[in-house]
Amino acid sequence: MKYVLSYGGGIDSTALMIWLIKNKKPLDYVVFADTGNEIPDTYEYLKTTESYLNKTDVQLKIVYPFKKRSLFTRCFQRKIIPSQLWRWCTRDVKVKPIHKFYKLLNDSITQYMGIDYDEFYRMKPSGESWIKNEYPLVDNKLGREDCINIIKNEGLPVPKKSGCFFCPFNNKARWNEIKTNYPALYQLSVDLEQNNKYYPKQKLIQIQSDLQCDGYCMT
Repeated sequence: MKYVLSYGGGIDSTALMIWLIKNKKPLDYVVFADTGNEIPDTYEYLKTTESYLNKTDVQLKIVYPFKKRSLFTRCFQRKIIPSQLWRWCTRDVKVKPIHKFYKLLNDSITQYMGIDYDEFYRMKPSGESWIKNEYPLVDNKLGREDCINIIKNEGLPVPKKSGCFFCPFNNKARWNEIKTNYPALYQLSVDLEQNNKYYPKQKLIQIQSDLQCDGYCMT
């Protein structure tokens, strides 16, 4: 049996990483699936994660989809955008590359999932007979504030929300943040939205009405 943390680079999975190590739970790998289009803060925080794990016997493994072709490139070439409904991007750029790595381990897998107690409703089985999902944060009733405290108490900075910069689950506040802090990435999101073969029926971007919409607001 191999024990692996499916790591997203956000608060919950970082807190779970620390909790597992501090409580001496079995853990062989921390696996991060790189879409090629994560928020820059996430790539920066990976350096913190790697530095932390270097003091342990746990390995950080970064896996890539599409022979390292980014999700943005795939979407642009196919003239599509990610979908909240179908979630094919999660399947193709997160789950499949991680499972491909698991198969190389040639063993059964216990996969720790970074979902906190406040979001217990997101728990679900892996869908694979040889992968068992476990949710230690939920089992120990550790919510978001508990996760933040775990990270702070370990002396690490609290990571920002992780995810692709053009994630279809970005809310208006998130789009505002991207537009303000990463205008070049926001423009790429606009370009991707307009390049979509189903545009303008299908849109990607939501921004607050007090910002200039540039014709790309979705209500």
